[in-house]
Amino acid sequence: MNFSSLSNNTVKRRIDDIAAGIMSQIINKVKLSPFFAISCDESTGIVNCAQLIVCVRYIGGDIIQKEILYSQSLTAGTTFC
Repeated sequence: MNFSSLSNNTVKRRIDDIAAGIMSQIINKVKLSPFFAISCDESTGIVNCAQLIVCVRYIGGDIIQKEILYSQSLTAGTTFC
């Protein structure tokens, strides 16, 4: 196999592009659903870091689907990262 090294900027740009594509797919599925629900939760992980998670539930076909839309470490509040 022939491997080539990529710069950090290139890797970050590709990861951002993939994430945007996945987000777009999820949003399109939610738009096709007759019903959806969004929930937000803040929790503290094992490294004592507060995180905000945003989830969406929607009807996909005949079953309820659940996807994580957003996850972010919180820098202010009762727990710091």
